[in-house]
Parts: sequence; structure tokens; C-alpha cells
Amino acid sequence: MPNYDWQKDAHTSGLSDAQMATLHKQGFVVTGNTCRQSFFPYLNGEQLFVTSDCIANTYSVLLEDSVRLLEATNARRLNTFLIEAWKELPSFENRFTGDPAVVRAAYGRSRMMMGVALELSTGQKVEASPEIQKAIDDEAQRVIAATGMSKPAWLGPADDGFEALDYTRFKPRGLYAGHPELERYFRATAWMQAIPFRMSKDEEFAAWLMLYEGLNDFDNKPLYNAEQEICFVGHGDFRSMKSALVMLVGLPDDADLFGSGHDGVSQDGWNAQFLNDLRQRWAKSGPDADDGAVHIPAINDQIAVASKDSKPERAFRILSANRLPDAAMFTDTERLHAGAFPSGREVAAALGSPTARAFYGSSDAKLLAQIDKDKAMFAEGTLYDDYLNAMATLFEPVDAAAPDLFHSSAWQEKSLQTFLGGWAQDRHAWLLQAKQNVIMLGEAETVPSGFVEPVPEYFNRMAQLALKSLKIFQEAGAYKNGIADVVQNYRDTASALRRYTAARKLDPKARPTAADAEVLMSNGGLLMSLSSATTGKPPPSEEEQAAKLEQLATQLETQGPGSDPDLKAQVEFKGSQAVQKWQDFAALCLRLEELATQQLHHRPLSDADNQFYYDFGRTLASFMGYDSNEFNDVHDDAPRIVDIYTDAQTGQVMKIGIGRPLVMYLLYPYEGKLILTHGAVLPYYEFSSGERLTDQSWADLLTTPNAPPPPDWLQGVTAKPVPVMKAAGK
Repeated sequence: MPNYDWQKDAHTSGLSDAQMATLHKQGFVVTGNTCRQSFFPYLNGEQLFVTSDCIANTYSVLLEDSVRLLEATNARRLNTFLIEAWKELPSFENRFTGDPAVVRAAYGRSRMMMGVALELSTGQKVEASPEIQKAIDDEAQRVIAATGMSKPAWLGPADDGFEALDYTRFKPRGLYAGHPELERYFRATAWMQAIPFRMSKDEEFAAWLMLYEGLNDFDNKPLYNAEQEICFVGHGDFRSMKSALVMLVGLPDDADLFGSGHDGVSQDGWNAQFLNDLRQRWAKSGPDADDGAVHIPAINDQIAVASKDSKPERAFRILSANRLPDAAMFTDTERLHAGAFPSGREVAAALGSPTARAFYGSSDAKLLAQIDKDKAMFAEGTLYDDYLNAMATLFEPVDAAAPDLFHSSAWQEKSLQTFLGGWAQDRHAWLLQAKQNVIMLGEAETVPSGFVEPVPEYFNRMAQLALKSLKIFQEAGAYKNGIADVVQNYRDTASALRRYTAARKLDPKARPTAADAEVLMSNGGLLMSLSSATTGKPPPSEEEQAAKLEQLATQLETQGPGSDPDLKAQVEFKGSQAVQKWQDFAALCLRLEELATQQLHHRPLSDADNQFYYDFGRTLASFMGYDSNEFNDVHDDAPRIVDIYTDAQTGQVMKIGIGRPLVMYLLYPYEGKLILTHGAVLPYYEFSSGERLTDQSWADLLTTPNAPPPPDWLQGVTAKPVPVMKAAGK
């Protein structure tokens, strides 16, 4: 290829003189050209550069798909548990005896907590007296409104340990937004995570004891019809769910109803002295910790006045959110920020980024010492930890045989952005189950078809991570669809189809909402089978297709699949698809590891290697649900945003996220020439504002002049995004 000229290629690709100068100086340039999905730059199959960003993004897509399946199962588990618990609750008035005032207050608080949770979960008013029903509904509506900060009278007056409740935390976001069943589940779960039952307060402590003792009685009680393959039990089923979350993200940060221990507290003689004696005993020996002590949570999520040690007080929850290592570290570093939010740089510094660490000077010695002290928390063996440690291999020195550009400080900064973008995507997946911090008040030339980022260890770790993810989600039951899953999917698809049809009647150019588009796209094969015309008859209308889906849902619900092979296959189809994708993604990462090693040793590409690169864009697309050669209708839903910290005093919420993928050009040395290659990178954002954003509102914000810029400490490798909404490969 003696006549190859990268500059001519760069001009043809539309690079400006300034971009070409940057490209010549540092070997790569991240343009402001955005695309809808990270696979877009790879669709032409020529002169590709496979980035760690696109692999991290694909992993995150598969992770969120599995989390969504798991949470759909958990939503039904929660409904079942709450329905049965509500039936059990009236017996508590007579089962627990002692001081009538203590018992009555505890029962009233328990009833409100569980009643609100039930209404939020089912979307229907609870069966109760008109007075109680109204009180529960009023509170549920405040949760659904998700605005403002206040403390309702039934929770007691404001005090230093519980000043107010931030209702904005109940706004469904992330993968839960736009899906009615998951939105209800989000609100109910967030509600049960939010309200503390503090040991220091008699009514709160007694209410938690009443729920803890009373609901243990149906630990092994069957709650559903086994013939419908949806038989769950009380605590046992939730403990299974909680065990899976421990492996996925970490330990619960608070003691809750589903802890493994049970102290056998008496149900008689409840009075102030009884509670005080138990409080003293449980300060040393409680139901929730291996060493016997009721632990103090590592993360504060309450609007409260800071204690002397800045630690939240001992409390219980109905459901506990889980403790992520970065959230626990932020609690420790919060006091060293002088009122400012922490930064993702701290996470990168803890995981070994020399670039992140270099941002801190001698005045930050205490902060760095705290980060170093806390970095062991990222090595506890959860899937979340394993992901961050896999991403952290990008901080390690690359092989000496790699081209010089990969040893530069500019590339280290790009690797920092890749890590932080990956961290933001992982936090997004665990938005509900992870506990959030709250600051306490206070040309035709023949050239290789592709190259890969020379980090074989990274690709190997991502392959192992994919297989571990598959194993944990399988054991958690995420892929055991069962009849209930298929019934719900049929009904969701019918509803989405009807909404889309109605919108097109008003505007022929109307597109489905992001949530409806996802449902319709994932059920494309099903809809195609329903739209096939019978001989001599016209194809069924979309309304007829929706009606058929409703009919199939009712048939499955009442009669089961029977001998219908298609219905039987549907019962397991979605789960088997997810399993296959994890396995294929692991194989893809191992292939990239092999190619990276081969590239470092200057071995030529085989025909099979060239074909792999040629197909790479479509391979990535298939992991994201795009199995067609037609990419004109790809959804603009790559941006992700998650709030991780709240300042209760100012109302500001810190967010981290990624924007639309950006096109990067890179000069790769090959046989004495520089080859112009292209790939995708994911821009990282970190900012605060006064509202919580859904993914859709974040994507919309990015297209306006009010869009926040990337962090100034990353702008050396990130250009200002320029929307490019066409489905272009470059």
C-alpha cells in the first residue's frame, strides 16, 4: 500500500484542519459528531478501530436487559408479598400485647407503611375503612407526585435524625421509566427503602418489631397457584432475591425484614421498658450482622442533621437498598469537600488511574489518604466490583509493543473517560437497588479492515465478567419467564401497538414513545407472525393483532399453553435469548483478546479476521436488539443519566451519565504507514442541577443550548457534541 495517504482519507471523511492537526499531534481525535448507537461507526466494515468504549457499552446494554427481566420477576414477587402481608396485618392488633398506647401506635405506623406500599405496587386503593383508605391514598399520591420535601404528620414531627422526606426520590427513572408495571414497582420499593424505623424512637422501633415478628409466620406459606408455574413464598422468596442482589451489587446497607437472623422477640409485655431493654441488648446483639451488633449504615440517605461522626443513626427498613463501594467512599470523603459534591475522579483514583490522581495536589492529602483507605471496598467480589476492576485494567501500562500513542498522557485521559462512562452506565443499571448518598445539612488502497485497542487483558476480563453475570442472573431466576411473564408481555405489546396506532391516526409521521418502541421492537417476530395474511383474506389490522394478543394472554392465564408448541416456546423464549447473548458476548470478547495479542505481535489478518471486522458493527447491533440490515429506525436512546448524590440543603442533585456516542478517528501505525481508522467513544458527564432526570429528558436536554459540557478536566479528549441524527457509519 505504498500510495496510501491518511490525510487524503481524513479530508474525505470530513475532518477539519484543526481536527487533522490534533490527529497528527496526538494520534487520535474525538470529533463532535454524534450517532444514535455505539455500533454506528462500525457498520461500513472498513478501517475500524474497536474501542473499549463500545465493548463496555454493549456489556451495559446486556446488563440492563437482564436487570429488567429480574426486576419484572421481582415486581410480581413484591405484589404477591404485599397482598398477603396486608391480609395478615389486622391480626397484629391482638397478637401483640402490652401498653395499649405502644401497641396502637406501632400498629398504626405499620399499617400506613404497608398500605402505601401495597397501593403503590398494585395501583389500586387498599381495602380498609374509609378513613384509613383516604390516609393511605393521600400519602400514595404524594409519592406518585414526586415533588417537594416534607414530613407528613403521621411520621411524627421533624427532628435532627429525620428532618423531612425528599419525595423527588420516588420519581421512576432509568430502566423503570415508561413501563407501568416497573414504575409501580420502583415507587413501592423506593418507599420501603426510604422510611427509617429508628431504634431510638419507641413508635418506630415497635412498628418494625411488629412487622418483623408478625410477617415471619408465613415464611414458607405458598402464595400462588402452582399449576400456573408462579408459586412464590413469603420471606423465603424475598431472601432469595436479596441474596442475588448481594452477589450483584453488595450487602444491604440497613437491617431489613428479610435479614437472615431472627431473635425470637416476645409478643407480650410491649411497653417503654420492654423496648428500652431490647434496644440495649440489640445495640450489642441484633438480627442483622455476623458479629451480633446492629450495624450503623455506611451511607446516609436521609435529610438529617449531621452527627459528630457524620454517620447516620441505627435504623431498620422494610427493604434495604444495597451498599455500593463508591457510595460508601463518598460518605467518607464528603466531609473533605467543603460542601461540594464528590467527583467520579475519586472512584478512578481508588481503582488506580494515575491521570485521576494527578488532578489532586498537596492540599488534597487527606482526601487521597481517605481514598487509599477505602479502595479495599472495591475488592469484595460482587459483580459490580468485578466490572469496575475489569474497566480499571485500562489504567495499566499497555504492552511495550503497542504504538506510542497508547503510552501518551492524552490516551490515558481518554481511558479515564472510558472508565467513568462505564461506571456511569453501571450505576444507571442499579439505580433502584443501590443506596444513594444524601449530604447531611451542614480510498481504494488495500489496508487492514480493522484494528483493536491493544488491551488484551481488558477483553479477557470482560469475557469472564459476562459469564459471571450470566451465572448470577440465571441463579436469581431472571430468565425463567414462566407464564406470567409471557402474559404480561402480550398485554404490554397489545397496549403499545394500540397507542402507536392511535398516534398515527392523528399524525401519520408519529413515532412510538421510547418505551413503546422498545416493546414493539423486542416483539418484532411475534408481530410479524400475527400480521401474516391467511389465504384469501387481507392481513389483519393492528387492532386485530392487539386483540389476538389479548386473547392469547387470557388463554395462557386461564388454560396454560396446552399442546400449542408456539405458546410453549414463548414461555422460555425471552430468557433463552438473553442467555445466548451473554454467551455470544463472552465469545466476542475472547476473540478481541486474541486479535489484540495478534496485533501486538504484528501478525497479519486472516480472511476470517477481516470478515470479523467487516461484520463487527452488525454483531454489536444484534446485542442491542437490532437484527436487521435496516438501521434507519435505530432508537436515539443511548444517553444514560443517574443521580448519585443529593444535597438536601440546596436541593441540588449530582448526576453522572453518558451522552450520545462520539466518532473518534485514530492513526494506527501499520507497515510504515499511518492508517486512518474510526470508532466510537462514550462521553462522560458529571454535573448537578435541581431536578432528577429520566433518560429521555436527559437525551432531550443534550440537544439544547442548555446542555451541560463534559467536565473541564476531560475536555482535552472530548469535543462539544454536534447532533448527527442520520444513520451513518462514519
